[in-house]
Amino acid sequence: MNVAEHMMMQILTLSKYTCRSVGLMKPDSHWDRTPELCDEDTFSVNWAGMKNIKSLHDMTIGILGFGEVGYELALRLKPFGSSILYNKRKKLPSSAESKIGLHFRNRSEIFKESDVLCSLLPLVTGIEGTIDKQAIDMMKPGSFIAHCGASSMVNEDDAATALKSGQLGGFAAETFAWEPVEPGNPLLALTVDPQINILLTPHIAVGSVTRPWFEKVYSNIINFVEGRSLAGRVI
Repeated sequence: MNVAEHMMMQILTLSKYTCRSVGLMKPDSHWDRTPELCDEDTFSVNWAGMKNIKSLHDMTIGILGFGEVGYELALRLKPFGSSILYNKRKKLPSSAESKIGLHFRNRSEIFKESDVLCSLLPLVTGIEGTIDKQAIDMMKPGSFIAHCGASSMVNEDDAATALKSGQLGGFAAETFAWEPVEPGNPLLALTVDPQINILLTPHIAVGSVTRPWFEKVYSNIINFVEGRSLAGRVI
């Protein structure tokens, strides 16, 4: 659930251009209008002139790698009224699709149709860097990628190039090819450009890795290693 929540944050941050907005709100910022005291009749909507702010209700969200996290993400997207596409090796039963409002797409279709591509692919040897220039070029100009999948499934150089060219309108990454992220990572350099819609986080989607959290998630592994009875054992 934590990773699905983090990906919701990524999607909302990109679609609302939150990082750019925060960057504008500085003590030395200057606006093209004189401030006025606000009341019920006086206010200044979007005084910074932000453009392309989007609503999830009008967006097509594609989930690439539809496992447990993808399912939890789809549940959280459903109330927003987004069109939700998914891709996995084996198509879900129609009853499962209709329950959440999912639509299956093949790999090429999900790249072409998504306004936001949610990368949740696991690490599969031999297909590292699947989200590369070829894949990104299939996407709609100005679309977004939110990445919480295996770190090596995105070609970071290609993503950075697409952000600079405008082919990608936004990019959010939680995992990286090298962790901690290397200083020379091309995505890091883009975080200081106020025109680039980018959000990078230091692999925190799972939450704070404390002992109680670790034991809750991996309790049976710890029980096995320490020779204790396994919880939920059937046989």
